Amino acid sequence: VDELPRSESKSSVADLLYGFFRFYSEEFDWSQNAVCIREGRPGAVVDKFNLSTKTYYEQ
Repeated sequence: VDELPRSESKSSVADLLYGFFRFYSEEFDWSQNAVCIREGRPGAVVDKFNLSTKTYYEQ
């Protein structure tokens, strides 16, 4: 962590966390997009019931 470049952001951790939750609860369109951690951008929604592995409704 010490070797990472310092951010120029003046936001507190609390402000960043609040913005994160606000974005994903109010702005992100969950019906049209899915979070893609691997690519770092929104991806297409996958219908989990059409996957080849067994999936239960509770998942």
